[in-house]
Order: sequence, then structure tokens, then C-alpha cells
Amino acid sequence: MTTPTLAEIVDLHEFWLRHGYRKLNQEDISRHRKNAAAALYAAGNARHRLLVEADVLAHFEEGAGPNDPPHVHRDTLASKEERETLSRDAMTLYEAALQFDPGFAESLYNQGALHRRKGNIAEARDLFQRASVCEPHPRAKPHAFLVANATWENAVAEEKIGSSERAEHLYRKATELLGNFGTEHRRFANLLHRNGKIEEAMHHYQQALPYSHRYAPELVPPDFEAAELPPKTEDSVPLNPLAPTLLPDPVAGYPTMYFLHLYFRLSQEQEYEEIIELVRQTPPKGVLHRLGALISRKNPYSGLHCRTSRAELSDV
Repeated sequence: MTTPTLAEIVDLHEFWLRHGYRKLNQEDISRHRKNAAAALYAAGNARHRLLVEADVLAHFEEGAGPNDPPHVHRDTLASKEERETLSRDAMTLYEAALQFDPGFAESLYNQGALHRRKGNIAEARDLFQRASVCEPHPRAKPHAFLVANATWENAVAEEKIGSSERAEHLYRKATELLGNFGTEHRRFANLLHRNGKIEEAMHHYQQALPYSHRYAPELVPPDFEAAELPPKTEDSVPLNPLAPTLLPDPVAGYPTMYFLHLYFRLSQEQEYEEIIELVRQTPPKGVLHRLGALISRKNPYSGLHCRTSRAELSDV
């Protein structure tokens, strides 16, 4: 059987939505898509945060001298391979979120941050530029300053690539949106100094003098509503919506599976592995006919119900 690609998951999600809800208009589908995008982002962001923490600990450990005491978390430090797995998983989840919501500014910004970490400056620049012209999530935290920070990071990338004039324009635009970028603010002042704009450079050096804390937007997720969040593991890590997962607590006595931010009530637990393949399979062309047969009333899969929340499954 075929595992859906990221380009196909939106169609697969809509197929199962229409199986679960007979009367859906385009507004309903759009709302459910945005909820799925938020869940994918939340799962990616959880892995991204673990990556940032692991990178910080690894940095301290790598900088330790022979006479320094061992790091208290040495036994739990993530290996380089584990950190790259976190990076890859976060990137995939952000990209999946963008399949559902191409203008998801937070996902664009965070992908840019991951590319920046890997030294992919051109890719990071393009993503920061896209994020800077998109509307942040309606419940974005005020101190994320996503548009201003995306514009600033776009400027940093342009400067690194060698586009001094473009970088200066973007730095100036970013400082109009947010007056102070903390210790990073000296970047703009240094560029102005190199370009011979001494008085303006002095002004921005002065701007950098007062203490100003700049939050990293990739670590400041929006205040999502419950409908936008995936369930969590026992360790409070959001489940990966791209991986069909049998939930530990059944609904109304029935085994329950989570996939693509949808909840499936199964008729029998022993069907789980086969149904995983069924649910993962892409719906185009002839597969639709086969799925139709599997979920008809004459088939044992008639007990396969799909809803957008566990609570709704209880009422099936």
C-alpha cells in the first residue's frame, strides 16, 4: 500500500472529513484545515524546542575545559544524530502544516530558523521573506513580533549573502516595526558604519545600549485553542499527526486512533494494523472505490467512524 506524500495529505484529510461528516461546506473544510495546520505546527514546535535545548547543552559541553566539572545532564545529552532527527522531524511537520495553510507565518519563520541553523542562508532568507508578508496566527503572542523579526532575519540573511543595499533597506524596515533588537541591534549599526553612514550608525549603537530582551519567535508559539492542539504522550510531547497512533484511552469502549488531526473509532482492536494501512492510503483514482467498499454497511469496517475530536466520537 502507498504512504501519502505531503502533497497528498490535504486531499486525504478532506476525504476522511467527508466520510465523517455528510454535510460540509467550504468554510467548514477551511476551518478544519487550519486546525490541522496548527496541530502539525504544534507537534513540530515541540520537537524544535527540544532541538534548541539540546543544541544549547551540546554547546556548553563542547566548550568545557579539562578541569571543568562534568555537565549535570551529560548522561542525557542528545547525540548529533538525535539532534538531526529532531531537526528533520520538525521541518517535515512545519512543511505539512504549510500544505494545509500555505500562509502560516509561524511555520514559515520556524522553517527559516531551522535552515539558518544548518547554514542554508539562501533557503532561510526566502522563508523569512515569505513569513514577513504573511499575517501571524490570530492568537499569536504579542512579544513574538513575528513580522518584525522575520524582516530582521531576512536582512541578516541578505547581509550574509552580500546584498548590502537590500540588507540595509530591510534592517531599516525592521527597526520601524520594532525599535530595538537587543544585542543583535549592533548588526545594523555595524553595516551603516561600513557604508559610511556614521551619524545614523551612532544612533543605532545608542539604540543597542539599553538592555532589551528579544524573544526568539520560534520558541513563542501562539495561544492555540483546544481544537488546534494534538493529543500528548505520557511525557507531554504532542503526538505526530502524520503518524497513525492508537490512543491509550478508548472512546466509549472502542479503540481510538489519531491521524492527520482526526480521530477514528475502530470496531475491533485487532483491525488496527490493517486500518492503519487503510487510513494512510491515498484516496485518488481507484483507491476511492476500494475505500468505499471497505466502509460500506456490508463490510466489517462499517464500525470505522471519523470525527475531529474525541468528544464527538463519544456521540457516534
